[in-house]
Formats: sequence, C-alpha cells, structure tokens
Amino acid sequence: MDNKNLVDDAAIIDYVKSTNLKGKISFENYGFIWDLGSLSLIFICNSGEMQIEYCKRKNKLISIGHLHVDNEDVIDMINEINREDKMVKITTTFLGSTFEIVDKDSKRKKSWFLFRSYYSC
Repeated sequence: MDNKNLVDDAAIIDYVKSTNLKGKISFENYGFIWDLGSLSLIFICNSGEMQIEYCKRKNKLISIGHLHVDNEDVIDMINEINREDKMVKITTTFLGSTFEIVDKDSKRKKSWFLFRSYYSC
C-alpha cells in the first residue's frame, strides 16, 4: 500500500474548517454535519473511511441512507458537492437508495417505481 495517499480524519476536518462551503457546517465529536438546506450530510469518521449519512431536513433529521467513502476520496467529493454547477441526486426504492452528484442542468427524470430527489444549496 502506498502510504503517501493516505488521508487521516483530522486532515479532512482541517480542510473543511479552512474551506468556504455552501450551506452550514457544524462540528461534532464524531465528525461534522453539512446542512444544505433540505438535505443534511453527516460525515462520521471511521478508520480509513468516512461514513456519510444523508438525511432529509424538515423538523428533524429523517435518514434516507448512507454510503462509505475512502478518506482519499472524501475531499474530492466535498469539492464536487460544493461546486455551483452541481447538485445531489438521491434515488430511493423499497430496497435502498443511491447517492449521486450530477450537473444542475441535467434532465430530471421521472419514474413510476423510483423516487428521485434533487438537492442544491
């Protein structure tokens, strides 16, 4: 394994603290919460990876799903979400959900079987 590509949790937290991100950031003892208005991303530090839980934001947090991202890819993912020309697309079914970062001008598809939500701040 190539150790020069390893990124620790503290480096990610330091990056988030030093970067101007859209939405609101709050830091917790387990990581941080990125509030994008109607969607919140909860970044939970694990050894070598981040668990990212995505939640709807109404009166309280309602979990939609989660994903695991290697620490080496978390900063790139944060930068993609933070771009003005990008938005988060979440597709949910009775089996689970998918999380994607798409262009804001991409066509919003409708389906009888899937529930798609688009979030941008």
